[in-house]
Amino acid sequence: MKVIFKEHLKSDGSFLAEIKLNRPEALNALDLEMILTIKNQLNEWKKDSRLSVVFLHGEGNKAFCAGGDVKGIYSSIVSARENNEDPGQAVQPFFENEYRLDYLIHTYPRPVVVWGHGFVMGGGMGLFLAGSHRVMTDSSALSMPEISIGLFPDVGASHILSRLPFEIGWYLALTGCRLNSLEAQFLKITDFYFKKEEKEKAIQALVSSSFKDGEELNLILKNVQKEKTSFSQKNWIEKNKNKIVSLFESKKLKDIYKKFYDSVIETDKKWEKNRQAFLRGSPTSAGIICEQLKRTKTYSLKEVFQTDLILALNCARNFDFSEGVKTLLVKRKGLPQWKSDSMEDVNELQIKEYFNSPHEWVNPLQDL
Repeated sequence: MKVIFKEHLKSDGSFLAEIKLNRPEALNALDLEMILTIKNQLNEWKKDSRLSVVFLHGEGNKAFCAGGDVKGIYSSIVSARENNEDPGQAVQPFFENEYRLDYLIHTYPRPVVVWGHGFVMGGGMGLFLAGSHRVMTDSSALSMPEISIGLFPDVGASHILSRLPFEIGWYLALTGCRLNSLEAQFLKITDFYFKKEEKEKAIQALVSSSFKDGEELNLILKNVQKEKTSFSQKNWIEKNKNKIVSLFESKKLKDIYKKFYDSVIETDKKWEKNRQAFLRGSPTSAGIICEQLKRTKTYSLKEVFQTDLILALNCARNFDFSEGVKTLLVKRKGLPQWKSDSMEDVNELQIKEYFNSPHEWVNPLQDL
């Protein structure tokens, strides 16, 4: 089974609902079947007055969830083009239901504890950020690397990224920079950090304790640790926040590109890795991300998900997304040949077209 559900009965008659992503061989990446299964089960549990808390985690030591099934999405796009069909309609079921699941968790009437160990990327970030109580471990690595495959940070992530201090959200979205637990706490993206071996201990503490609200649950999780866990991690983000801010003074892609291009720091391997990820990423994606973060800073969560769906379907209709997935994830050879040769060539009017719905198409997420 790709997803395992379990109910842990508590002494007060309530229960903890456990959801385990069970595709460790695929780093627990989400396919449509998994998304629908989880969504349906959460809706069923929501009707049960005995439900106390949901605990969401992934099988294996490598990843909570490394994203969505983009190879499957790519296959749908290729098939649609071969049959002269709309690639956007072909991928709509996946993206629509993924966003519905994320929004359901964001607005769930019971606390949702998400144990984000290992890789938490893309679609995994959608689940993680939706949790009411987000846990990272000593092995966690959070990132939204969509620019590298011609996509954009979706799954509602821009609702948080656009509001982070020091323009860090812009940096994370445009470089795919990975955050460790210390950095995520600094940015208030996560609430707790544990050693990865403490997962069962945390589950048992929640099963054996009673709590009335999220604040009491906070205390239980904090008390799981007899003393504050400390990791041998560095807060690279805090150290470099001033340099990062300086990249985004103008919010215009051409200016951002020039500043990235000129910001060589050969003695800082992480800076150079992130810099190269931006420079090699899809210029169209970079343009979309800049416009997305400007717009979503004032959007409600519902409006963010509605916008994500429009963007995702339009990316499926256009070139860079399929080119990025084909080159980096299917063939795994060479670098993508993007539609625009340079970020300096990106047309702002064409970028804004990505935010427009097709004629007579009604956004199915209007009912969120």
